[in-house]
Amino acid sequence: MLDPSDIEGALAAVKGGGGETEPASAPAVAARPVEPARSVFAPLDEPEAASGVEAQNLDIVMDIPLEVSVELGRKRMSIRDILDLGSGSIVELDRVAGEPVDLLVNGRLVARGEVVVIEDNFGVRITEIVGVTPRAAQPKAAE
Repeated sequence: MLDPSDIEGALAAVKGGGGETEPASAPAVAARPVEPARSVFAPLDEPEAASGVEAQNLDIVMDIPLEVSVELGRKRMSIRDILDLGSGSIVELDRVAGEPVDLLVNGRLVARGEVVVIEDNFGVRITEIVGVTPRAAQPKAAE
């Protein structure tokens, strides 16, 4: 290990011509081999360790609530048209009847499906999971 005087001497030698005087007895610092740092991560070639870590990481986020919504269709309207809406008004959407609806999680398209009725409630039967590429390329839906 280096003594504090060795470190000060080396710093003074590096600063050099900045107008500061160097100590006359500054010892030369010899280059010493640097030992590689030990890895603190588990090797990737051990599938048991990796899957355990992944499962533990997934457990952390499993109870986070997400907003799931179903989009039947969209329509762009002016404020005048919206103010003219009343009971019994019909808003025509950009989808054809029977076309799949979009399933959004936190405003991001995740899947498509068809509307079903279960007892007195509506539901969605998922028919297609949207791949990562289209999901990443699509902008987040306006809220």
